[in-house]
Amino acid sequence: GLLKTGDLSLFAARVELDPQRNTFKAEGFIRLETSTLSGTASSVTYDAESGVMELRGANLYDRRRGLYLQGEEMTLSPDGALTLKNSAITTCPYDVPAAWRLSTSELTLKADDLAVAWNPVLSIGPMPVLWLPVMVWPTVQERRTGFLPPEISEDGSSLARLDLGLRLKAPVFINLGLEHDLTLVPEFIKRRAPALGFEYNYAFR
Repeated sequence: GLLKTGDLSLFAARVELDPQRNTFKAEGFIRLETSTLSGTASSVTYDAESGVMELRGANLYDRRRGLYLQGEEMTLSPDGALTLKNSAITTCPYDVPAAWRLSTSELTLKADDLAVAWNPVLSIGPMPVLWLPVMVWPTVQERRTGFLPPEISEDGSSLARLDLGLRLKAPVFINLGLEHDLTLVPEFIKRRAPALGFEYNYAFR
């Protein structure tokens, strides 16, 4: 059936409405669309009074943040905050072989665009390259440890030693204190082995 409420449009094989609780549950071949999200899920529960939507087995694209999202469980709040459990996010379509992705046990994308990830593992293609216990991004007001925007380039040359092909960098900023910091740069190089670069900065007072 097709269901529309507010800015949510949802198609599913089966939709059950509970007028007493003012909720509905959808299952089977679900496709959903809101003003910022679109994608699929295996089940959706929506509470019309609180505006909270819970999804299972979801694959979504967040147009506002430019993120592809996968998660066993997702909770979307009316203010736009999104909580994902056992999830993966990326800015690359999942069918790109060298795509980077960040897998987490729990991830919160807050309405103010601050993200908090627990047990994040950064993978480039099929290879995990970095683990952190917790990560917060983007940098807001004060410097915080977190990922910087990935960099994608193509290096071609008639000289074999310079013909590197696709290069994908996923820099990580590490705040070591008020006067110094470290940036790690894991890199996938198509025609070479994976690489790791770094940059250390110290500001003399």
